[in-house]
Amino acid sequence: DRRKGLAAYFQAGYPTADPPIDTGAMVKRYKALPDYKKAIPLKDAYLRARQSYFAQDFSGAVTGLRAIGAGTKTAPTFVNFMAALSARDLGNTVQAKQFYEAGRTGTGVPNVQLFESYAEAQIANRDFNSTQLVLNDASTRFRDPDHFRSIGIERYVAEGNAGLAASSFAACQQVKGRDYIISRCKAAYPNA
Repeated sequence: DRRKGLAAYFQAGYPTADPPIDTGAMVKRYKALPDYKKAIPLKDAYLRARQSYFAQDFSGAVTGLRAIGAGTKTAPTFVNFMAALSARDLGNTVQAKQFYEAGRTGTGVPNVQLFESYAEAQIANRDFNSTQLVLNDASTRFRDPDHFRSIGIERYVAEGNAGLAASSFAACQQVKGRDYIISRCKAAYPNA
């Protein structure tokens, strides 16, 4: 009765809004939508693939994720990201790059972790030009170049460019109010 009373009070004040305390009607409306009916099998397949990944069955994870669109630009970013991690951990760097690229350039919601992981994978592959491309894109897309400074330092250290690593580290130390960035830069440049 209390919930119904609150819902009625809210509806009286905001007649075009859904009630804040739903009595089930809103949930039923969402479950009736075609997108909901598509999303549930996608979610279930993703969770199975994720379980495969955490069980270190990387090829099973890649197979499961491909079945729900991994490798395409229309797949959700998190699907391409998990597929990239699976391929990377499987040791297939070419396939991992394809999944990362699909996630980076796709239509899904951009994901900071995908960009970080992609840049670090390219550093590990010693593909410094691709690393810089990913970092430039990430800095522009997320409008936060400070967040990616530590990865830039990792790149310069891996390249053997001590001068740029030191100057990037010095710039990183000037970041105010975000201690995690300074900590990450210190971890990326232990010679400092």
